[in-house]
Amino acid sequence: MKFPFLKAKKQYTLILDLGTEAIKALIVEKGNNVILGSSKNYLTSDLLEFKTLKKSILRAGTAAQDKAKVAPTIVTLGLPADILKTRVSFSSYRRKFPKTTINLQEEKDICQKAIERSRREICQSISEKSGILPDDIQFVDFKILEIKIDGYQTSRLNGFSGRNLEFRILTVFLPKHIEKYGNCGFEFLSKNIQDLGWKTIQIAYPLQNLIKNNKESKALYLDVGGTLTQFVIIENGNAKKIEEFAIGGENFSQIIAETLGVSLSRARILKHKYTKKLVSEPTRNKIKEILAPCVNNWFETLKSKLAAENSLIPENILLFGGGSILPDVAEILEEGDWNNIHFSGPIKIEYVSSKYIDLGPSADSVSPQFIPSLLLCKTEFLDFTEFNKNIF
Repeated sequence: MKFPFLKAKKQYTLILDLGTEAIKALIVEKGNNVILGSSKNYLTSDLLEFKTLKKSILRAGTAAQDKAKVAPTIVTLGLPADILKTRVSFSSYRRKFPKTTINLQEEKDICQKAIERSRREICQSISEKSGILPDDIQFVDFKILEIKIDGYQTSRLNGFSGRNLEFRILTVFLPKHIEKYGNCGFEFLSKNIQDLGWKTIQIAYPLQNLIKNNKESKALYLDVGGTLTQFVIIENGNAKKIEEFAIGGENFSQIIAETLGVSLSRARILKHKYTKKLVSEPTRNKIKEILAPCVNNWFETLKSKLAAENSLIPENILLFGGGSILPDVAEILEEGDWNNIHFSGPIKIEYVSSKYIDLGPSADSVSPQFIPSLLLCKTEFLDFTEFNKNIF
C-alpha cells in the first residue's frame, strides 16, 4: 500500500568542480538539478602543497553549503581537463570471412580488439608529446560511439555480415601520479576529500554528458576554462573530435596584471568590471588594447587546431566556461580572419543553454562559468577501480 502523504526525503548533491584556475561548488537537489547554493574559490600557484588544495576544496564546498542551508548526501567530483582527459579515436577491423554472420562472441572479440588498438595509439601519442610512459596512464572509460559495416552505420555488429568494420571510440584517461597535486594518485585525492566529512564520492566527467545530452546534429563547443580551452566537434549528433590547448581566462588576467603592474586578484577584478562594462571608456579601451595580443594568440591557436581537421567545421559555435565571458572572445570568433578554415555555413555564435544541451532548469540562469559544473550533475560516473573489463 502506498501512502501519498509520506513524501520521500529530499537528497542533495555537492558538485565540486576542480578547474585549472578555480574550484567551483554547487549544491543541487538530486533529480532536478536546481541550484540551491554556489561558490567559487580561486586556486593559488602553490598547489604542489596538497594541504593548499584541500583547504581550497573545503572553503568552496562549505560556502556553497552555507548558502544552500542543506547538507549534501553525495559529492560529485570533477577533475580538471589537464588531468582527466578524453579523446575520440577511430579504429578499423577487416574480417577474414565477410559472408558469415557475426555472433555475440565475435562482436565482443572485435570490439575489444578495436578498443585495445585505440588504447595503444593513445599511449603512443601521449608518450611522444609528454614523455609519460604507457604504464603511468590510467584508462578509466571506453565507449564505442559509432559502428559502421562496409560504410553503413549500425548500432551493433551481432546479426550482421560484412568485411570492413569502422569504430569511433571515446576514451577517458588520466596520469596515475598527478604532478600538480603533489604526485598523488586519484585514490589519495579521493580519501583526502572524504576526510573533510563528505563520505560518498563520485567522479564524473562533464564532456560525457555534453555528448550524451547534446541536441545539435552538428556544432563546435568551446569550453574556455582557466588555463585550458577544450573544444568538441559534433558531427551527426556525435563527437568527432575532442582536444584542448593551454590558453584560457587565467592568461587574460595574467597579461592585465603584468602590463599594469597589479596583483593577479586585482587583475581579475578589472577583467570582471571590463566584461560587465563597469569601467570608464578610456579604461575599457586600455584593457582591450592590453588583451588584444593574448586574445589573438588564443584565436590563432584554435585555428591551427581546427585546420588539422582538414574538413568542414560546424557553423554553430557554442561557448561556455569562465573564460568565454570575456566579450573579446565572442568578438574575435565573429569578426576574426578564419583564413583557410571552412565552415558548413555562416558562423553563428551563442552561449550554451538548455536549447542545446539538456542541463535542467538552472541552465539558462547561471553564468557560463558554471555550465561545466552543471554538466557534472547528469554525467555518468567513472569507475576508477577497473577500466572497462566488461564492454557489454
